Amino acid sequence: MIAVAFFSSLTLFSAIAVAWQKNLLYSAFLLLSTFVGIAGLYMTLGADFLAATQLLIYVGGVLTLFLFGILITKRRENRFLTSGIQNRGIGLFLALVIGGLLGY
Repeated sequence: MIAVAFFSSLTLFSAIAVAWQKNLLYSAFLLLSTFVGIAGLYMTLGADFLAATQLLIYVGGVLTLFLFGILITKRRENRFLTSGIQNRGIGLFLALVIGGLLGY
C-alpha cells in the first residue's frame, strides 16, 4: 500500500511538473521520473513484464531520443530552449473537469 502511494504520487507530481516546466531539458528529465513511477506501479500490480517493457522502451528508447533531440537542436544566442506554453488556466480547468469525470 505504501509503495502504491509512493509511486502514484511520484508519477502524478512529476507529470504535473513536466507540463508546467519551461525548460525542455528539465522537462525531459522529469519525464524520466514519470516513466519510472509508472514502471513502479506496474511492479506493485505484479505486471513485471510490463514494468520491464516500460523501462526498456520508454526510458531506454523514447526518452533517449528526446534528450538527443533537445541537446542537438541549435540554440539561439546561448539561451536555453523553452516551451511556449499558453492558456495554462484553460488547460488546468479542462484537466480538473476531465479528472473529475473520470473519478466519478
